[in-house]
Amino acid sequence: MNRTAKLWLRAANPFTPPRGMAEAQRAARVGAVALGIGVVQSIVGLLSMPKTEALTEALAAQQRGQDISEQQLAVQDAMMGVMPMFMQLTMIVIAVLYVVLAVVQWRRATWLIPTIMLAFMAYSLLGGLGALLRIGTSIEYGFDFVSALMWLVNLVTIAMYVAAFRGGRLFEKLKRTY
Repeated sequence: MNRTAKLWLRAANPFTPPRGMAEAQRAARVGAVALGIGVVQSIVGLLSMPKTEALTEALAAQQRGQDISEQQLAVQDAMMGVMPMFMQLTMIVIAVLYVVLAVVQWRRATWLIPTIMLAFMAYSLLGGLGALLRIGTSIEYGFDFVSALMWLVNLVTIAMYVAAFRGGRLFEKLKRTY
């Protein structure tokens, strides 16, 4: 393994504190790499998403078991018609936002973006776990290889955001002293 790769792996380790300004900046820039991983993850999620008709049917199957009135059923059917398009559009917007944040993080090497991303990731993971616990048995959801890989990637990016937070804090502190 070459020296540059070792330096980046050390910077991405959330358990190893940066030793100087260059390491702190590199660790902060790991946050930009984590955001890049998030972009790839969004694209993979978009490509692995079921086709619009299949997704609409899966979402409609969830509501069939509920005891609701005809009027509520009509409203839900209308919502289910636009839901797949809304989900795809949201994933595209998030991917573009991640690209912008990655550029800012690379240039500024701040601790603020990793902090926001850590909060967002914690909320997403806890929400996902809560949904699985609450409705996991009532729906037919296939926890496939792609889903398991996405969870694993989320855990890795959380570790990278922690390293970026630590590096960004130290980098900002060292910039103020010089």
